[in-house]
Amino acid sequence: MDMKIFINEVTKNAQGNNIIKFTTEYGNACALWNGTAPQINEEYTVEFEIPNVLCWKRDIISAQEGYLITIENNKFCLVGLFESIDDDGYTVIRLGESIIPIETEGEPLKLGSFVKLTTNTLVLYEVNY
Repeated sequence: MDMKIFINEVTKNAQGNNIIKFTTEYGNACALWNGTAPQINEEYTVEFEIPNVLCWKRDIISAQEGYLITIENNKFCLVGLFESIDDDGYTVIRLGESIIPIETEGEPLKLGSFVKLTTNTLVLYEVNY
């Protein structure tokens, strides 16, 4: 499921990729934008992708209840509800009405608990219906 974001700023990184600063109802962050550069001060419907495998108890830790998106120590942080996990580590984190699929490894935390995940890379894809 996707999420609405508001674009605050668009810059390029050293590789020439678009980096966006964005706002959601859960907080502000920045991410890599996949596709044509978005317009500043416009709202977009996007899907989140975290391309790396996250390790339980290192990249994903227990958190206080509540949904949050932020940047800490130059890393993307998300607090959401740990909704499901498959045998292969495919995990779903709920962020309000949206779900964020991630790949995980290690011993998971308690299903149905709030977790905080931290990653270096977040990629956003515009969703066109």
